[in-house]
Amino acid sequence: MFIRAVSSIFLLLSSPVFANDITITQSGGGLDLDVTQDGQDNNVTLSMDGTNTTFEIKQLGDNHKMSWVSYWGSGASWGGDIDGNNNSFDITQYNNQANTSTGGTIGFHIQGNDNELALAQGCAFSSASATTCSSGTYEAANHLMNVDVHGDDNSLKLGQRSSNSDKHDMTVLVYGDDNSVFGKQKGSGEKDLYLRLNGNGHSISSTQVGNGSHNASVTLTAGAGAYSLTLTQDSNTTQNYSLTGTCQNASGCGVTVTQN
Repeated sequence: MFIRAVSSIFLLLSSPVFANDITITQSGGGLDLDVTQDGQDNNVTLSMDGTNTTFEIKQLGDNHKMSWVSYWGSGASWGGDIDGNNNSFDITQYNNQANTSTGGTIGFHIQGNDNELALAQGCAFSSASATTCSSGTYEAANHLMNVDVHGDDNSLKLGQRSSNSDKHDMTVLVYGDDNSVFGKQKGSGEKDLYLRLNGNGHSISSTQVGNGSHNASVTLTAGAGAYSLTLTQDSNTTQNYSLTGTCQNASGCGVTVTQN
């Protein structure tokens, strides 16, 4: 299925069967788009260029892909490319099927300012301000998330949750100033976080909680502006983190690491 959406229109797509491919190429502003896929092995490829756009995309079931690529790049040729300002994205991969063990993959390259992005795997944020990502009965792990952001004043809310012993992987790369990142990995299984931020004035809060080993690698590079980082690892198993920070602010930068 191929969809091209231009300017102020509303689309509702629902796919209650298996192995659907949806390609969305959007140009212009003021678009309100809702997409729901229910089943297995579904894929959404998204490329957009515009402003003041609202996307809500849900994949319910098992082994879904959302604009996934295994490498970083730019352009609509591979999807997962978001260019523009003042856009809102709410994207959820949620397993509502029993006897499945395969999670989902999400990957986006974002270029622009003042965008709001909420990505959730194995759970769903109840509102734009919520920091709790609630899961269902059958949620698997094997979640993989890659996010690459270039711009200023963007807000990212990222969640991964499972009920089995498989792992979560989250990679977040941010280039710009005054971006906000909230990440939470919860449930059973190994949790791996790779976070790299370049620029000034970032606010980062990341939590890993639940069974399984916790691993976090964080690199922060700033110019004259400060940044703040809060990292929490809470489990009764192995907890590891590495932190590399460059701060040139005269008043310093704030870093808090808690292991429970």
